[in-house]
Amino acid sequence: MSDHDWQKDDRRANSPEPWHLKKEVNVSLIVGLLLQAAAALWWAAGIDGRILALEKSDVEQEASLKESASASRIVADRLTRIETLLETLVKQRERN
Repeated sequence: MSDHDWQKDDRRANSPEPWHLKKEVNVSLIVGLLLQAAAALWWAAGIDGRILALEKSDVEQEASLKESASASRIVADRLTRIETLLETLVKQRERN
């Protein structure tokens, strides 16, 4: 073996095994996971607030739609009466 090959072998002997996992958990990992969980809860609470606001808006819009439908029926009834009266007036005018 050459000197270069010996140096490679020495480095391998002094370095840790590849893909070796330690059974330790860093405090930074625990803090990071707790912060991520807190952020997820905060986000979920915000979404819940938005959903409640949309549901309230939906109820208000449905009430407004019912009022509009009622007003439309009233206008349609009045228009029918006007058409009936107009036809009556046209017939009377044709007789004269």
